[in-house]
Amino acid sequence: MRNLLILSLVAVASTATAKLNEHQKENFFEYMHSMNEGKDFLSTVSKHIMDKVTPMLKFSHTLKSSSQSTGSEVSSWLGCQACKAGVYTLDSSIRTKTITKALEQFGVLVCDQIEKTNNTVCPGAVTEMGDIIVPTLTNFLLSPDYLCSRVLSYCDTEYVELSQDDYVKRVLSDKPEFIKANDYVHKLYQSIKGNKNRATFKAVHYSDVHVDLYYKPGTNAKCNMPLCCREENGYPANPADAAGPWGDYQCDTAPAVLTKMFEFVRDEIKPDVLFWTGDMSAHSVWENSNEEVANVNNIIANQMKAMFGDQFKVYPLQGNHDVWPVNVQSFNEPNYLVQNLTQVWSHWLNNDTLQTFKKAGYYSQYFELQGKGKLFEKVRVLGVTTQTCNEQNWYLWEVLADPGDELAWLEATLKEMEQKNEIAILLGHIPTHGCLRAWGSRFQALMDRYQHIIRFGLFGHSHDEKFFLTRSVNVDGNLTNTKPLSFNSILAPTTTYTGKNPSFAVYEIDEETMLLVNITTYFFNVTKANLGNPEWELYHNLLEDYQLEDLSPQTVYKYAERILNDENEAKKFNMWNAKGGPDGPMDSCNDGCRRGMFCDLVTSYTDDEDECNHGALSSKKKKDPHSPTFGFNKMQSLITFNEDQFYEFMADPWLVKK
Repeated sequence: MRNLLILSLVAVASTATAKLNEHQKENFFEYMHSMNEGKDFLSTVSKHIMDKVTPMLKFSHTLKSSSQSTGSEVSSWLGCQACKAGVYTLDSSIRTKTITKALEQFGVLVCDQIEKTNNTVCPGAVTEMGDIIVPTLTNFLLSPDYLCSRVLSYCDTEYVELSQDDYVKRVLSDKPEFIKANDYVHKLYQSIKGNKNRATFKAVHYSDVHVDLYYKPGTNAKCNMPLCCREENGYPANPADAAGPWGDYQCDTAPAVLTKMFEFVRDEIKPDVLFWTGDMSAHSVWENSNEEVANVNNIIANQMKAMFGDQFKVYPLQGNHDVWPVNVQSFNEPNYLVQNLTQVWSHWLNNDTLQTFKKAGYYSQYFELQGKGKLFEKVRVLGVTTQTCNEQNWYLWEVLADPGDELAWLEATLKEMEQKNEIAILLGHIPTHGCLRAWGSRFQALMDRYQHIIRFGLFGHSHDEKFFLTRSVNVDGNLTNTKPLSFNSILAPTTTYTGKNPSFAVYEIDEETMLLVNITTYFFNVTKANLGNPEWELYHNLLEDYQLEDLSPQTVYKYAERILNDENEAKKFNMWNAKGGPDGPMDSCNDGCRRGMFCDLVTSYTDDEDECNHGALSSKKKKDPHSPTFGFNKMQSLITFNEDQFYEFMADPWLVKK
């Protein structure tokens, strides 16, 4: 049972794992064991729990073994009850303030070993998460019914796993004949090829603004904290280390830059519509609050309303930094910040849309070019919250399946749209190949089945300008037999954090088909601005710089192959990504580097990306955390998981209780 405690500790400390190197990430449990302080902690704190729990679990183990050898139902039943009694004791012990505090202290200890910075960062970040993680663990994953049946196998299973394969087969079972070749969107592009006189409209997209309302020019930009340029960081002795009037590459967005962007969009770009895909608050996650995150969204939304008025419609979506603490959002009760956004966004989204949105953060609304007075009765914007598949959303631990009923809603919406012959623009925040597997496989099936409805997707989150291609489902185990279905734009951030120049994108969209025709990127050169020339300016034209004839999935796939086969193309792509910021230059990009880029660009589901990177899944098969073992052996096997497998087991079980 010590390993159960380890699972808890890893979860509490997980806010720091982003700072681990790749070797440490793959061996996180061993990394923890290697720390002397960690060993002392485990032996001291777990002894308190083990003294209470071990006798019951040993008795349960003996009865379970006896029932397996003799077939005694009585022994099996008694073993189950003994296990539940032991786990109830464990559950009660972990719920105590003493143990919770100890867990948080150990989380701070691990965090401090990784994030060797200001001593206020780790206590703030870990305490925020600990107050959520410990109750969530005990409410479900460490509950007697769940742990003794599904994890330890001392009781007959009380949960039935919902097969993702069965789900995928069901969704694809009525796939229309006219899309079975998986080239529907490609053929649409072919149908408009060469026609230069088609009606188009202009859309602006920005994401990951991360504006810092506490940014102060002149403060220390090279501080001992993850985020600098605030009064609390003091003033540097060396003027070269001071935050500039227009920002710094180690800091979040200066408010003046955002105002300058809004003015440029209004006066120079003059778009017909605006898409906004989340993450407005600063990266000071160890010290912000519900009120602060709400305040940032309120201020920015009000500034946009004042600046743009009713010139065009805005279609917004939340990101993982638009909830508090960062990443975590419960779907079992109303979320304060989602409810706040319901009020803030009422200027742009209609009442029916907001009634859906406030449930969990997703919505559907008919598309409108407000300035042109056009309502498209056959086109919708589908805003999909990726908080439902965010591996660091700890509230997912207490959800059996389909958080927020989002996929059920999405399937029903797409089915209705198919019946009405409608099409859609998809908004998301986290790109879907970064989602938990069980959610991601189901989402991919819906994108495959309804490929004739989804024209393109717009995402953010990664702080990179790149793209990914939605692929057809790998139904026969051979990735080479799948095809790219549609294009998804991942937008580079408006924030400078870290090492990038702020940017936003302008899309040219075909009015009849709703296909993306071209993408133009604008950027704000922070270095030049701080020298006295602050201006938003054109950075590049995607078709010209990527040398593409269009943005059809097949054309873009061929471009990704150029990156795979040409080091100079890969290095150039990375420089475009950073908009000329210090994060862009690469000395080299070998075969492995280029394959990583390629696979990231041409897949939309985690397993497909893994197969692309590592060959056939059969030869690189991962250990299955749901494999049938029981008791202490199963718990011992858990500590050999890598980071991804830990999250999958904890946050993505997809079960139904009998």
